[in-house]
Amino acid sequence: MKRPVFLTIWLGFLTIANIYSLYSYTLGAAAITRIFPAMTGMMLGLYALLVFVNLVGVYFLWTWKIVGFYIRPVAN
Repeated sequence: MKRPVFLTIWLGFLTIANIYSLYSYTLGAAAITRIFPAMTGMMLGLYALLVFVNLVGVYFLWTWKIVGFYIRPVAN
């Protein structure tokens, strides 16, 4: 089955945005905690985990697995 162009663009955008978010929550944690002092390391770890689950869901959607449809909305 051929994937519509809009879906391909959307999944590409989600992939790039999630990779940037994962980078920010892991390697940029010091800057985030400096801006938001109430944000703890455990919260950043949880956000990083949710972004990783979101990336897995996007991958499954890219490969036409129905599991990606169920995983993807949970991580938002």
